[in-house]
Amino acid sequence: MRRVCSILLVTLFVMIFPMGQTALAMMPNESEQSLSEKSPYAYVVENKSDESARVKFIGNRMYHDEQYIGFGVNGKPMLSLQFFVNKFGFTLNFNPQEGQYIVSKERYSFKIKPGSSFVELYWDNEKVKEIELTAKPMLQNKILYVYSIDIRDLLGLISFWDNSARTWDVTYREYVCREIGFPTYIDGDVIQLKGILYDPGNLETPRLELTGSTAPIVSMVSSLSLVEPGAGKNHKYEMDTTLKLKGESSLLNFSLYLGHRIIFYQSVEMRLNFAAKELCIEHPFQLIHPQKGYNQTNQAKFLLAGSINDVNAYYPPEIVLFVEKNDDKAALVQEKVPIIDGRFAYEINLPSGEGLYKVTINSIMAGSRGPAYFEIGNFYVNYEENIISEQERE
Repeated sequence: MRRVCSILLVTLFVMIFPMGQTALAMMPNESEQSLSEKSPYAYVVENKSDESARVKFIGNRMYHDEQYIGFGVNGKPMLSLQFFVNKFGFTLNFNPQEGQYIVSKERYSFKIKPGSSFVELYWDNEKVKEIELTAKPMLQNKILYVYSIDIRDLLGLISFWDNSARTWDVTYREYVCREIGFPTYIDGDVIQLKGILYDPGNLETPRLELTGSTAPIVSMVSSLSLVEPGAGKNHKYEMDTTLKLKGESSLLNFSLYLGHRIIFYQSVEMRLNFAAKELCIEHPFQLIHPQKGYNQTNQAKFLLAGSINDVNAYYPPEIVLFVEKNDDKAALVQEKVPIIDGRFAYEINLPSGEGLYKVTINSIMAGSRGPAYFEIGNFYVNYEENIISEQERE
């Protein structure tokens, strides 16, 4: 289904560099060159180095070379956290007052406690979030043992298990991140955020996560595409993320992760200019009114009218409207509007007084557990009693 809208939400895809293709050399030190102020990119992430280790499983015991580093408990390999911390350049300290171990490297750190399933993740000593482990860490002979999968995720390791050799190979991939400039002002309620990644691309790549502190994110669509093959180990990729936001301003927390390891974290306050929002509506639906993505009225009612023009003369029995006031998230009104002879019309009530409302139009489709609704369009209505409405201006 195509969208009649100037903003295209990019579908998720990953372009893989084909084997055997001749590599084209990147410009010398391209990733180190400063990008211009008009650059479309907000950040650059580059893989600098890799370091690997192999864990050998012999019976119920685990070794690195000849060094004993762990044991199995109920089928779960419990490995020495200290070994991996030392191997990959982290530091491990114990806080006796809290009974916690603090693991850190540069700006990333986490706090872990024997017998606890929860770990706190930090960036620049500020708590980012709390995650739950797969298994509780164990303290034995003053050594903290952590389940192998949890070690992998907390340290951001890339792992490979060889069942025939009974070996577990892990790679620590070091990244350098550089902020170019995040947008602080958005026309409409959709933001497109782009970044550059220099990475071999043959293993797991960093993932982007955005969370809203003051307003929830409605949807996020991401892509990773090959821009230019590299002559060395790193290829150039473009990371592209499109977000639909709520609220007149949004404090977005931008994070790059490998496993649970935070590679980069930044909070950005963004202002949304709703007056510049364009009207989006899915084909074959059409709106007669309104014709804009942002509308003004001095009445507590607002007319919605439209039609559906399907080549197969099929249309659903109704559309469903969700009417939500921006400064009152609890005031959500759901209205069902019948479609008769391919047309629909309805006077929307703006029930919570003056303010900015978002109207989301949804169509019905069959689902495995009954009817399901999917969004076909949305627009905003700014209700102020003292303003001159658009109809009065005309």
